Amino acid sequence: LIPEEEKRQTHLSIGQLLLKNTPKEKREEKIFDLVNQLNYGVELISDRHQREELATLNLVAGRKAKASTAYQAAVRYLSFGVDLLGENSWDVNYETALALHQELAAAEFLNLNFDRSQSLCDLVMEKAKTIIEKVPAYETKMQSYIAQNQMLKAIDTARSILKLLGVELPESAGKIKNFIELWRTKWNLRGKTPKDLAALPEMTDPYKIAAMQILVAASAPAYIAKPTLLPVISYTMVGLSAKYGNCSSSAYAYSFYTAILCAEMEDFEGAYEVGKLALSVLDRFNAKELKCKVYQQVYAFAIHWKEHQSNILEGLLEGIQSGLETGDVEYASYCATHYCNVPFYVGENLEYVGYKHAEYVALMRKIKQDFALKLIKIWQQFGWNLRGLATDSRRLHGDAFSMDEDWQRILETNNEVSIFSVYLTQGILSYLFGEYKEALKSFEGTQKYEKSGPGQIQVPVYKFYACLTWLALYPEANKREQKVYLRWVEANQKQMRVWVKLGPMNYRHKYDLVEAEKARVLGKNGVAWELYDRSIKAAKENGFIHEEALANELAARFYLSLNKPEFAAIYINNAKDCYRNW
Repeated sequence: LIPEEEKRQTHLSIGQLLLKNTPKEKREEKIFDLVNQLNYGVELISDRHQREELATLNLVAGRKAKASTAYQAAVRYLSFGVDLLGENSWDVNYETALALHQELAAAEFLNLNFDRSQSLCDLVMEKAKTIIEKVPAYETKMQSYIAQNQMLKAIDTARSILKLLGVELPESAGKIKNFIELWRTKWNLRGKTPKDLAALPEMTDPYKIAAMQILVAASAPAYIAKPTLLPVISYTMVGLSAKYGNCSSSAYAYSFYTAILCAEMEDFEGAYEVGKLALSVLDRFNAKELKCKVYQQVYAFAIHWKEHQSNILEGLLEGIQSGLETGDVEYASYCATHYCNVPFYVGENLEYVGYKHAEYVALMRKIKQDFALKLIKIWQQFGWNLRGLATDSRRLHGDAFSMDEDWQRILETNNEVSIFSVYLTQGILSYLFGEYKEALKSFEGTQKYEKSGPGQIQVPVYKFYACLTWLALYPEANKREQKVYLRWVEANQKQMRVWVKLGPMNYRHKYDLVEAEKARVLGKNGVAWELYDRSIKAAKENGFIHEEALANELAARFYLSLNKPEFAAIYINNAKDCYRNW
């Protein structure tokens, strides 16, 4: 029954008393109580200086709410702060107005209000007095485009601000440009070991620090939509670090460089060492805001070459959690895509993997990460097919992923990572179900998009199944095709030997199984028998139950072809047990 004005006066009085009795250094601890009381009675505050002070308090509250992932509350506080300053805020109280609008644009993005976030970014770009002050708005605008799967717009936005910062990023880059930048980077790094790079002085040039931040933000959309730009972005970041010193973004620069070392130089050992360097620089600068990004790069591109592939799952999960805590939902979603497809490569139980997929499909929907959602659903459908939960197990088509609708949209957006995944999963399904000509078509498509996954586990997996497909087709092929198939197999096996040397626990059984199949088609039965058993033993020892199953199955087929059903029965029963457990 108390009149509303009296209520507001009471809240205002409590707020003013709280403000008066709280020292400045203690205000942040009580910021929400303080601001909530004052905001409720704000209509009764007419003094301009008091309104400006309250706007500043709302800025502090908004930042604190955003840091604790309370994005709706952050938007509420920051919007209140903007309203308190009034229409001429940019002229009267520029610094507070700038900070409020920058933070509000970021909070609206995190709250998934993309249109509102974009318009606030445009306002900051218009009103900000210096280039450095415009940078956060450009970053937020890029993140908004990325979340909506508009990767080319994100890249164009990056190019615009980088030019203002004195760093050129070309619209596209071919082999010649990448070659030039590669040698420029090697020159900058001459004589420097990873330890030397870790000990570089701290970067102090604000323009270069800002450029590094933008290059970090540009790398993911380039990876998805313009992979030819990736080497240039990587070389530019590493070059800036080598020349001007390390900053927090250098941790990401080195982590990103691991992918380039794999793709452009095939230096997998170097990628592993540089990945460790990235983690070291991350710790040096305590760059929590970059942890998710660095973990995504290091664990997806570098660690698996010399450690068991299952080891990267814990790092990816930590990356997801860090990204969600710091608001880096973009890279949290990238960690999630790897976290949802790596289990297939290491042979995790498919029912358990299915639970993971359901969890992360729901999460990607909640945080509106369209690219990651579609990619995870490809692998979700693959899992359903393998478990017999699709209408036709041989075709990647069902409730999670439609080959009729989703596939066309992926092709239209030129989403190379997703295109590679569709070709790979469909190729594996076709091979496992004995449709080798269909598998060949899929792997021909995968080959075209191989560069979309440099340094990642799926490239060796694709080469492994492609080799098995060529050898399965060999007996029925003509002599010319047989020569081509064997040449392709040998080229891939040459690469596989490098990987076996780096990480025998991951690749020895794959290499031996392909060699066993090659010996079979060439009539070297004694060699084939020994290699099948070696592959089975290595796969079992290292926990690759799905490939242990496959090796047993192929060995059983081999013994049946020799008219030895008693031996074949042993292997086929082992295969059935492994598949069942998988």
